[in-house]
Amino acid sequence: QGIIAGGETAIADAEEGAEDDRIAGKAAIQNKKVDRRDAVVGISASGTTPFVLAALETAREQGTGTIGLACNEHSPLLENVDVAIGVPVGPEVLAGSTRLKAGTAQKMVLNMLSTATMVGLGKVYKNRMVEVQATNKKLVKRAEEMVAELGGVSHQTASDLLNQSGNRVKIAIVMARLGVSSDEAVKRLQASRGNLAKFL
Repeated sequence: QGIIAGGETAIADAEEGAEDDRIAGKAAIQNKKVDRRDAVVGISASGTTPFVLAALETAREQGTGTIGLACNEHSPLLENVDVAIGVPVGPEVLAGSTRLKAGTAQKMVLNMLSTATMVGLGKVYKNRMVEVQATNKKLVKRAEEMVAELGGVSHQTASDLLNQSGNRVKIAIVMARLGVSSDEAVKRLQASRGNLAKFL
């Protein structure tokens, strides 16, 4: 889930001053009802954004793990989190335009965090995104290829198994490997908490 100062409308239209609102930062975390099972990542180029600092303070108060991502290594944001990620990119080519170097660097770090999280949660197997949602033709084809390759079956069989499994790639792979029904594959996979790597 993502939170931005100023709310979703700020994605398309600038909400000037929203980033200075500590009360809104606190409320944003309270509304999400995060707890010790979650982790909150606070992102700020300067590491001093009041909205972000208040959000992280609130997350800590609720027992949530906190991660700070800033391009200023000596900032309040990085001094008050469980995991501090400092990405010093130096001055922007256009002074103050943090969407350039800072924004690009932070996006790369977020890619790493999200990818590592998906791997840790068992949503990836052998560099394949086995929890892909096959919602268009391209993704249906990708799902069939994964089931065929990882399940050791033909593309036609992979397609049939996907249909039987409700387009759930991991379930279809277990069905292919063990020759069991969709319901049985679900039970088998649940025994390993849905982690295909542990199951296989």
